[in-house]
Amino acid sequence: MTSNSERSGAQIAASAARAGKALVNIVKGASAGGLAGAATAAAREFAPELIKVLLCITITLLIIPMLLIAAIPNMFFGYDSISSPSMAEFNSRAKEIGSLYYTLSSSDKTDTDAIVTQIANAYEENGDEVKRIVVKNEPEGDDLLWFIAIYSVANEQDLRRMDSEEARKMYADRLMYSES
Repeated sequence: MTSNSERSGAQIAASAARAGKALVNIVKGASAGGLAGAATAAAREFAPELIKVLLCITITLLIIPMLLIAAIPNMFFGYDSISSPSMAEFNSRAKEIGSLYYTLSSSDKTDTDAIVTQIANAYEENGDEVKRIVVKNEPEGDDLLWFIAIYSVANEQDLRRMDSEEARKMYADRLMYSES
């Protein structure tokens, strides 16, 4: 088994032999074609190393920055950079409707409380005493996504037709309850 120093020595010897062979080829090229022949022979001998260096430089200077720029999400560039008034209004409306969807899930409890109060008041007006109210409201994770899809289809995916109050009403209407 050879040690690292012996292997390094063997590698050094091999590198020296390749360099010597390259030098001999360059001298042959110079004797045959002058300075142009020497340059051609040097390019042939060192082409693999030159290609590796040029490839590394190309990747470093061009491809990596392009990937970084392409990987940055569009939201980092901001919606306010749009110069067209109609597109700016469209993006503003999209932001408004988008934020509405995520506030709807928090308004779910308020809507549930309103329904419970309405039912309790109806019983008390009839003279019945309400001793206990049980509310089962276990929305599944996809409920909001289904609502977004249904509301978008109901408005033919036209942001100009979508309205915050209408969406809140439609979201509240989807709550199902039964009295017992």
